[in-house]
Amino acid sequence: MERHQTSGIKRVGPTDRLDAEVFATEAQQQCFAAIAAALMAAGRWPRRPAVRSPILTLNQDETTVAIEVQPYGSTESWVAVWSYLVTGCPLSADLLLFLLRENFNVRFGVFAIAGVGDVVFRARLLGSSCTVDKLLAVVNEVGAVTTQWDRVIAEHWGGERAAERMCYPDWVPVMAAPAPPWRQGG
Repeated sequence: MERHQTSGIKRVGPTDRLDAEVFATEAQQQCFAAIAAALMAAGRWPRRPAVRSPILTLNQDETTVAIEVQPYGSTESWVAVWSYLVTGCPLSADLLLFLLRENFNVRFGVFAIAGVGDVVFRARLLGSSCTVDKLLAVVNEVGAVTTQWDRVIAEHWGGERAAERMCYPDWVPVMAAPAPPWRQGG
């Protein structure tokens, strides 16, 4: 299986599975499985880019929203929900000031710079208190904010809308996961 290096993430072929070595902690692995199961139980069908990282993606509005489970200590996890708005955008002082001001206006989540010229919108949830309702609310908000601002940023400051590019070219369908252990309510 050929491996490529892309932005610090190892890409692998479509037959790759996330094994225990991908996860830093058992809590991270359990949270990832619970999120995949909860999304499928809610009628949302996540996909997983063929990278050796615990990331799921959903199509939302005109964009792709990523859900990444990151370790937080040895017994907890963060659920990071994010989407690229624009790639290859010159990072001018005017753009950065705009993003800071908009951070004050959004309900939750923040605009951020993910790399040279990459503008993202992201939010985080604590894994142990994450419910499917909270997760879907965050996914919907990230998708809505991305869709609202990606064209504005690309037209005013330059760069290419990320929705017009494919960030992860190789996709693996998410297989059936165990039933989610968390509550369905808020």
